[in-house]
Amino acid sequence: MSTRRFEFIASILLVTSSPGWARADAAPLTKVKESLYAFHNVRTSRVTLCAATAANPTACAAIQCPVGSLPSATYLQIVEDTQDLYSFIPRRSNGRIVDTLANSIGVARLCFGVISIPPMTPTVRLSYVGEYHLGHLDFTVTGYCDGIPSDPVPTATTYTCYGEASGAGLVGGHLVANSANGPDPVPAQFNPDTLGLHENSFSIARLWHDPNAPPRHDDDGDCDDDHGGRDRRDRR
Repeated sequence: MSTRRFEFIASILLVTSSPGWARADAAPLTKVKESLYAFHNVRTSRVTLCAATAANPTACAAIQCPVGSLPSATYLQIVEDTQDLYSFIPRRSNGRIVDTLANSIGVARLCFGVISIPPMTPTVRLSYVGEYHLGHLDFTVTGYCDGIPSDPVPTATTYTCYGEASGAGLVGGHLVANSANGPDPVPAQFNPDTLGLHENSFSIARLWHDPNAPPRHDDDGDCDDDHGGRDRRDRR
């Protein structure tokens, strides 16, 4: 085998054997402790921080979001949202959600940078940064939302969102959300059938903790060190 071919194969093995979540600035952990959170986001307020115009196309260039820095881009508009977060209850037999507002569990504050506006195209993208507060757990998420075209409801806009989580005690994490939004900035949260859609978003957060860190406790007093016995993998 030639030296060049050996070096090429060695480089491929090195890349494919590296953990996907390993950080370049720290020694990778061999294991993480994962906590999963699922919740329904309902917007309670929206404030427009800036809006570009033909006369002032760079109106958003110097705007700073109160909750953090948006990725560098030319924004047509920047808005700040506050959201109430609710737990939801799925049907055990098939996973269908039967209660979207089971219990109030926290709040979120987010900034969205609008890179393009409807009508939707496959390239529509928003960037966002947000603070999430779930009981004693606080974390920040930075990411993007991609527009989904061909909505069946013409007055609605739908997005899929992905972000990376960070915060005290975390070594990493992801948040994904699916969002459906009507024309009202603040939806009628207890009447989700205005458009036949449950506004605004449903989110799942996968948060990764150092397994050597002390156990954390949720607001209800349950310790998450051993999944509280509720993980299906622990059921017999």
